[in-house]
Amino acid sequence: PLWFPLYRLAKSVKADLYSVHNINMLPLVAQIAQKNKAKLGFDIEDAYSVTSENRNEKIIDLEKKYLPKVDYITCASPLYIDFYKSVYQNLPSITTILNVFDDIEIQKDNIYKDRNNPNHLSLYWFSQTTGKGRGIEQIIEALNLFNRDDIELHLRGETSQEIKTYFLHLAKTENIKKNIYFHPLVSNQELALRTAEHDVGLALETGFSINNELAISNKIFQYLNTGLAILSSSTKGQKWLMGQNTSIGFVIDIENTEAVAKTIELLANSKESNSEELNAMKKAAKNASKTKYNWNIEGQKFLQIIEKTLS
Repeated sequence: PLWFPLYRLAKSVKADLYSVHNINMLPLVAQIAQKNKAKLGFDIEDAYSVTSENRNEKIIDLEKKYLPKVDYITCASPLYIDFYKSVYQNLPSITTILNVFDDIEIQKDNIYKDRNNPNHLSLYWFSQTTGKGRGIEQIIEALNLFNRDDIELHLRGETSQEIKTYFLHLAKTENIKKNIYFHPLVSNQELALRTAEHDVGLALETGFSINNELAISNKIFQYLNTGLAILSSSTKGQKWLMGQNTSIGFVIDIENTEAVAKTIELLANSKESNSEELNAMKKAAKNASKTKYNWNIEGQKFLQIIEKTLS
């Protein structure tokens, strides 16, 4: 089999504990752990069995067979815990380890690489790929309702010319078209610096599957880390996080264009008048990163799981 060289290599690495991040690798690593009389942990990256509306029976069979045998499970959203316990019996304890970052202090030197005008409200979204069905359409539709020329929409990710044309075509006026900016991918270090230039981070998960509904977008933690106010879609996972931190921004129903437009306009008015509302959200976001959502905290939780498992 194609995986046999990997199995032979991994088997030769003696360890007290093996941790798996991919469900398809779990049977392989379970064999290695058993052979080496070691402990075994599993991290739920996604709710694999329901990443689409159709149940993945192969994944379900793997999870039924192997998850009850592992020594611990971690997951990236607290909503996964109830879901997995409702589907499978006799699971070990499941602990949430959020996909957060090291908290960093960014020295803003007012040299903007992304923004056209720092006096405009800057809305920011990033991903590996900029494409359709990611919630961007709904933001542009909302901007169409009030046609201001002081709101910039910045999109970072690999973007084809076809997609650029598609999004620009959605903009109904020149005011909006000229304020949509497309940016290429950058290194992780530069991503934080460039993100920090903006005002509002867009976390626009659409809830297209159960998994997407339960997950918490990594974007939110990047936005918190760099001190951006949050405009979050109302998936269950993201509503949970925003509900724990009501001062960092707004939850929006991205299908309610008028409500989205009103929220963006409120933020734009705060930016225009230099009122405290937007600045307070940005400060609260950065404070949440410092005090709750950083790897110093989540990393210690993970180390405690390892110590308990090996004790």
